[in-house]
Amino acid sequence: MHALHVEVTAMQDRLGISYKDAAHRLCMAEIEKLKVLNHAHKVHTDVWEWADESLIELEDLINHIDRTTLERGEGPSKLP
Repeated sequence: MHALHVEVTAMQDRLGISYKDAAHRLCMAEIEKLKVLNHAHKVHTDVWEWADESLIELEDLINHIDRTTLERGEGPSKLP
C-alpha cells in the first residue's frame, strides 16, 4: 500500500493534479494492464486448444490410414 501511495503522490506532484485524480489514473492504468494480460492469456489458451485439437485430428487420420493400409494387405512386409 505504501508503494501505491508513493506512486500516487509522485504522479500528483508531476502532473499537478489532486490525490484523487492521480489515484484514479493509476487505477485505470492498472486495469488496462490487466485487460492486456487477460487478452494475451486468452490467445495463449486458444492456441493451445487449437494445437491439441489439430494433433488429435492428425492422430485420427494417421490411425485411419494405418487401418486402411492393413485391411488392404498393404502393410509393411515382414522382416526375414
